[in-house]
Amino acid sequence: MDKLDHWAEDRRAGLKLELKEFDEQLKELKKRIRQTGNLPDKLALQRQARELEGRRDAAWRSYDEAAKQVEIEKDGLLDRVEAQLVQTVVIESLFTFTFQID
Repeated sequence: MDKLDHWAEDRRAGLKLELKEFDEQLKELKKRIRQTGNLPDKLALQRQARELEGRRDAAWRSYDEAAKQVEIEKDGLLDRVEAQLVQTVVIESLFTFTFQID
């Protein structure tokens, strides 16, 4: 169970890294917008920020779907492990010996 939990957490952490990068880029871009005094440049940077926000939102949706998929895979692994734990005992005669005492 611990291994499965760690595996799922590692997958989620990898997905979150991409989202964090988007947030950092957006933060830097907004800082540049505030510092820019030229209106045409400011408008161009605003457009870039909106485009980046759109990509970040798409990444969040992708993250949510991937997180759901990780949970589905985790449940599938649990089901397979549980199925392997179920043991069936079968008694089968391999040899038959007969003895005669005189």
